[in-house]
Amino acid sequence: MVSDDLVVEDVLLGTLDLVREGGGWVAPGTRLISQNGHLRIASDVASGPLVSIPSRLWVRVDRVTWGFTDDRLEVLDTPDDIGEFELPMLYLQTALHNACGKLSWMLTTHPTLASDVSAEIVTATRALVPSFRHHPTDAVDVLFANRCFRIPMAPGEPTERMLIPIVDLLNHHTRGAKGSWDGDAFSVDVRHPFSTDECGLDYGLDRDALETAVVYGFADTSSRLAHSTAVDMDVAGLGRVHVTGDARGGTGLPAPIRVNADSDVTLVNRLTFDADDPDGTVQDLAAVTGWDGPQSRVAVAAIARANITLVDALIKACADSPDI
Repeated sequence: MVSDDLVVEDVLLGTLDLVREGGGWVAPGTRLISQNGHLRIASDVASGPLVSIPSRLWVRVDRVTWGFTDDRLEVLDTPDDIGEFELPMLYLQTALHNACGKLSWMLTTHPTLASDVSAEIVTATRALVPSFRHHPTDAVDVLFANRCFRIPMAPGEPTERMLIPIVDLLNHHTRGAKGSWDGDAFSVDVRHPFSTDECGLDYGLDRDALETAVVYGFADTSSRLAHSTAVDMDVAGLGRVHVTGDARGGTGLPAPIRVNADSDVTLVNRLTFDADDPDGTVQDLAAVTGWDGPQSRVAVAAIARANITLVDALIKACADSPDI
């Protein structure tokens, strides 16, 4: 345990004790680190199991009635069926977020909540991520959108947001470990993607840097993907091409690429650029449109330029904002 705050240290130690009592485990050589309210996990070993948390220790956050006063998270009511371990874990995790000042930090730094995001930045961001600030939200909801996993409590049950203690301290990296759920416990192996002893977790869903900025509040510099937003253009030799930006299916994962072509326009539901496989983007478009390689390459380049124009507009809006 490494912490610059005794309250945070006490809460983390209490969390570890409850995890052990509830049948979970954390591998030897693992260190929980808290510095300036930011949390992470490090490991002295290069590989192997890191942590396993049984579902009895998870917190079903959407079944709790929450409030917040003076930037502090409050538990107003709990469900009648709250579990023996879930209840104390709920209060430990609430205390941890309060001790780390998470709500006040998010209210000033998260792009969905921060008051210094100008109307021009909102407009420019929506051109790339249409859902940005489209619906009112509050700090509690954004907090749990950042820290929870959408997973069923048991096989056959519906998925819901679960706060999984210890695991939620792992920072994201696309080359981080992928968590696994065996129907009873959520487990993560050791993976060191940061070129340090810090462990990382791939949060999944193949989000690009802009999506992680909007959802989690940070731009994922480890992402090698960029999803096209809705763009419309004339492409030489191919006519009108419209990418609708419908990138995700019902599971949240990228949807299969589909095309609908008529005499006036070719509609493509999504296109993803992969820095590690640029030819794959061309091949994906050729496969659904029937265009040959050179035609598809011209179309991909035009779609890329249209997206870059929108990114440049967002960069300019940020540069022109006096508060950013």
